[in-house]
This record gives sequence, C-alpha cells and structure tokens, in this order.
Amino acid sequence: METKILLKANIKRHKGTLCGIFILTFLAVAALGTVMTIWSNSQRYIQKELDRAGFGALTAWVANLPQSNDLQDSISALDEISAIYRHY
Repeated sequence: METKILLKANIKRHKGTLCGIFILTFLAVAALGTVMTIWSNSQRYIQKELDRAGFGALTAWVANLPQSNDLQDSISALDEISAIYRHY
C-alpha cells in the first residue's frame, strides 16, 4: 500500500521525464524499424531483378582485367556453371 502511494507520487512529480523517455524510446524503435525495412526491401529487390534478368544464384561481374578471357574460359570449364555471358 505504501509502495503504491510512493509510486503514484513519483509518477505525478516526474511526468515530463517519463514522457521524454517514452518519446525517445518510440523514436529509436521507429528508426530501427525503418532501417530494417529498407534493408530487407533492397535485398529482396536485388534478388528479384537478378531472377528476372535470368542470372543464377551466383553472379560475378568482372571488368578491366588483363586476362579476362582466360578467367572466363576456366570458369566455363566447371561443371556447375550453366552459362557465361560475355559482354565486350
């Protein structure tokens, strides 16, 4: 009983502090939710576009290498590779 009376008195005295803590917590949770949503959507968008373009599970873009033809030939010799698109 005494604890409830003291708690109510403290809440009445520190309404501004409690309201400020609530607002800061709400803003932190909202910012974290926004960041997580943007990150999730961007990852999903990239994967959908790769699937739409016909690229596989592993895609590597290689440019401006001195021996890119040798690299492409060695990669195309692997059994796991279904296709290599050469863009010159």
